[in-house]
Amino acid sequence: MTHILLVDDNIPFTKVLALTLQETGYEVTVGNDGSEGLNLLSNMKLSPDFVVCDILMAGMDGLTFLKHVRKEPRWLKLPIVMMTSDPNATQEQVAKGYGADGYLVKPFSFSVLEALLHKHGIAP
Repeated sequence: MTHILLVDDNIPFTKVLALTLQETGYEVTVGNDGSEGLNLLSNMKLSPDFVVCDILMAGMDGLTFLKHVRKEPRWLKLPIVMMTSDPNATQEQVAKGYGADGYLVKPFSFSVLEALLHKHGIAP
């Protein structure tokens, strides 16, 4: 089963997105901030197939999470899409400069995320 790590501190949003992904056929693990996401990622027996991470979070933010992940050789090719509800062009450039494979602005339709998943060869 295809596994997605979802990292976001907005619990209601995370529950809805995780449920939608699960109903579509994905296995989902949820972290509530960058630190928890990094801890989950580090302790998984197998890396997830895809990561969706919010940028603005309490605790460790998404950009810091992304920097830590991209320092690890084993995760260099792990597709990571960053998302935010407070978009700006600089933030998107920084995320892509740190190695993000995509950028979503909340709210987004599930079909937009599905298109990114399929672009990276990720299917349930």
